[in-house]
Amino acid sequence: MSIVEKEAFIDMIEYAAQASNVPPANATKQTRERIDSVQVDAREDRRTVTNLKQQLQQLADKMTDIEDRSRRNNVRLVGLPEGAEGSDAAGFLRAKLIACIMEEKNRAHRMYDGRKNNPGRPPTLIFRALRWKDRLEILKGARQAYPVKYAHDNVTLLFFPHFSPTTTAKRKSFNPILKKMTAQGLRPFLVYPAALKLQYNGENMMFDLPQKADDFVSSLAQTRKTYAEALQSNGITAATITTFNIRARGNLSCTGEDHDGRNMDI
Repeated sequence: MSIVEKEAFIDMIEYAAQASNVPPANATKQTRERIDSVQVDAREDRRTVTNLKQQLQQLADKMTDIEDRSRRNNVRLVGLPEGAEGSDAAGFLRAKLIACIMEEKNRAHRMYDGRKNNPGRPPTLIFRALRWKDRLEILKGARQAYPVKYAHDNVTLLFFPHFSPTTTAKRKSFNPILKKMTAQGLRPFLVYPAALKLQYNGENMMFDLPQKADDFVSSLAQTRKTYAEALQSNGITAATITTFNIRARGNLSCTGEDHDGRNMDI
């Protein structure tokens, strides 16, 4: 029972006590009218709350979009040792990274990422490219040159787009299924804002929720199991089944953001 309904119930009790001398027929009619009025108000309140929730979600989505747009030219550099950039982070990037990735940087700064509570977490440096196209080239160059090494400490540097906390959380929710797909020989990748894309048997597939992608992977596993059982029932050897699985995995037509295996030290 809601607060409004409780208050209405109390009012009805008080009204009934005051109307004890009113004829029963009139008292019953008045009580029903009050109940109907309370129910109408309660329905209206529920509609109002529902509308307010929808408006709040719309505003939250707009805020997230504004945040993502404001970070459109940003790149997250993860793994650079603390203090390696000195007092001039932008100058360090120009001197050390430009020769490898060959793009201009607008400004750069360290981002607080909770490392005091988790010292093992790699440090993060945020830098902003002058143009969105530059950011794309930086990320593309980093993928093609993977692994990018910081020669002084021989650590691997990772480059990521910079998104709002909401979008980042949504994208992180796909991490388990991304690992699961990769382990099965698939090559999925994320597209903005947070959707998993995969090309399978020449068909482009999009999953807006991790569970949908997981259901798809489970269906693939079941199909392979059923096919293997059918082969065994027809006297096909285990070695042949293994060969089939390897070929099937190789025939999965997938797209992703791959690299050519070259090392890049800075």
